[in-house]
Amino acid sequence: RLRKLIENGFFDKNKIDTVFVFGGTNDGWANAPLGEVKYSDWEENDLFSVLPAISYYFNLLKETLPQAKIYCLINKYIKPEIVSCFKDVCERCNITPITFETIDIRCGHPTVQGMTDIKDGVLKVLNK
Repeated sequence: RLRKLIENGFFDKNKIDTVFVFGGTNDGWANAPLGEVKYSDWEENDLFSVLPAISYYFNLLKETLPQAKIYCLINKYIKPEIVSCFKDVCERCNITPITFETIDIRCGHPTVQGMTDIKDGVLKVLNK
C-alpha cells in the first residue's frame, strides 16, 4: 500500500508530519515466513517474508517522509522475532517505538478497553 500511495503522488499532495504504524500481528498469527532481516538490497521476493519486509517498509517510509515523526506501535502479542526486528529497525531508522504493557483483547482483537490501552500507551509517549 505504501508503494501505491507513493506512485499515486499522495505524499506530494499531502503534508504528512506524523505517522503511526501498528503491524505484524496478522503476520505472526498466520505463521507467515519470517525470513532474515535485511537492511538494503531488497529483492521483490524478500518482501514476502516478515522480517525483511518490515525493514524495507520502514526504510521506504523514512526515505519518503524524511521530516515526519514516525512511531512504531509494537503489539505485546506478537512473535518475539518480530518484536526484536521492530525494535532494531526503530533504532537504525530513528523511529520511536511504542510498546504496550497491556492491551485488553477478546478473540485476539482489542476490546473497547484494549483500544483505550492503546490510546493511553501512545499518549504516554507523545506527552513526554
